[in-house]
Amino acid sequence: MVAKAIASANESRVRSQKNGSFALPRLAEGEYDIRISAPGYVTEHRMLDMKVRRHAPSEIDLGDITLKSAGSVSGQVSDRYGRPVPGALIAYLDGAVAKTTDVHSDSSGVFSVQGLRPGRYLFYATHPVLGDGQSRRPHRIFEGENTPDILIRFDKAMPVTENNSR
Repeated sequence: MVAKAIASANESRVRSQKNGSFALPRLAEGEYDIRISAPGYVTEHRMLDMKVRRHAPSEIDLGDITLKSAGSVSGQVSDRYGRPVPGALIAYLDGAVAKTTDVHSDSSGVFSVQGLRPGRYLFYATHPVLGDGQSRRPHRIFEGENTPDILIRFDKAMPVTENNSR
């Protein structure tokens, strides 16, 4: 497990001990976003406000932090005729909050997004030629499971070129 303390331009990273505990280096006065992450788990955030105190404790307990197994999705991006759309940037709505990813559909229009919290998501994609496309309905993501067959469709047709006409 890795813990990061981020305050403006400063960032510290530490690894947890075998028992799961970790200690950050001495933090200066300020507000910190503590992020706790591990591969295959959802990142947890804790805000920490370090105010100057005359008798500051040597340790601050953030409480028990239990990481949840991340969910994932996989699917395909297609144009209005069902042809694959490569290079579409995948994003999603988590409640009312839009989240971008660094995931692009591959040459077959296939994509996979990892590290999702359990919940309901609406997936969409942007493409430089086709604009925006989206899945037709929200999808439920479960802890530690992959939700397959997410289809994101564009209303426009992919331009036919010599490479994709065959």
